[in-house]
Amino acid sequence: MGKLNRKIQNVSHRTLHALTVAVLLGYMLLHHRILEAQIRTSDNHSDGPSSCHSMSLQSNHTSSRASSTISLSKKKIIQWLPSCNASDVPFWKDCAPTNRHSVDVVLTVYRRRNVRLQLEMIANQTRLPQTVFIYQSEQFYSVLPILEEFHQDYPNFTVPIHLVQAPIDTAGYHGRFYTAYMLSKARYISVWDDDLTVGAGWLERVTKFMYSQNDTVIVSSGGRMIDRIADPNSTTMTRKGKEKDPTTSFSMLRQRRGEVDFCVHNYNLRRELLHYWFAASPVHTYYTGEDMQLAFALQPYGIRSYKLGGRPHQNDYADGSVGLGSNQRRTASYKKKRPEPRQWLVCQLILEGFQTKQCTNCNMETAQRCVDYFKSKGVRS
Repeated sequence: MGKLNRKIQNVSHRTLHALTVAVLLGYMLLHHRILEAQIRTSDNHSDGPSSCHSMSLQSNHTSSRASSTISLSKKKIIQWLPSCNASDVPFWKDCAPTNRHSVDVVLTVYRRRNVRLQLEMIANQTRLPQTVFIYQSEQFYSVLPILEEFHQDYPNFTVPIHLVQAPIDTAGYHGRFYTAYMLSKARYISVWDDDLTVGAGWLERVTKFMYSQNDTVIVSSGGRMIDRIADPNSTTMTRKGKEKDPTTSFSMLRQRRGEVDFCVHNYNLRRELLHYWFAASPVHTYYTGEDMQLAFALQPYGIRSYKLGGRPHQNDYADGSVGLGSNQRRTASYKKKRPEPRQWLVCQLILEGFQTKQCTNCNMETAQRCVDYFKSKGVRS
């Protein structure tokens, strides 16, 4: 009888999980339809007054924050949501919070056990987030005991913490962005990798910078530049005389700041921009390359990827891959021996029009050879 009860409980848990996923996906679809309807309505009445604000990147002066649409490029337009007090509106309506610096943090939990360390960093921020979301992909360990211990050690930390678990995770790295898009009510979101460490002034610095740029940037503490893509016609040999797979060459801005091809380690942006990522760009792969796909999807709207300068352990800086033990490093994606899907992905995005800043061989012919080569090696999304 006890075994039967346990089986019933297990089935109930699986059924509850399936229903929860279905409800979230349904809400996300409804959310998309509502926002698209708002955009169409504003386009039809673009000559009339509106409560949204507007800014053109083609002009040399900044326009008033009180008009209709935001024209970020000649082809595509982003419609900012009207301002409101998010706490006073029903959950099915969407709006931009009146607090111009409000931010929610999304932590990522997979195999590494750094969530307690990151929660302590959040508690020490000079600008606290409105909410902390912990997105757990699969369940290699339990986060609940860590949260209970954290609340006992930090009784004065009153920011709500929500744990979102995906025991069977089909969304991969994108799941944490779906969580931010559906659940956050802040103006900005800050999505952290599970190996990120931040100084106490990091959230304050990034929110101020995004606001100063009229919210037209993806901001991070790390960034990558594509130097050259993998070309099968220029393969090299290993020391043992075997042919070596062609690789894509990336460079990283270290201490200096500036625009990059895509951000890494953490992603800070206005929450509404996620809609244009999900709606406008097909997902090539859910399990890697969310950094490149985010930059690629928002690039036609004039959204820039920007790395803030600084040094590790600086009070208002963030750094990735800090303090990891050797046992945790073994779970990193760069340790995989098979051809990395990122090699194929960057070439595929260039084929589809991704504009790089300093790549020396990013042309259609080389990109096509690259895509064909990695597909012949069995690399798939």
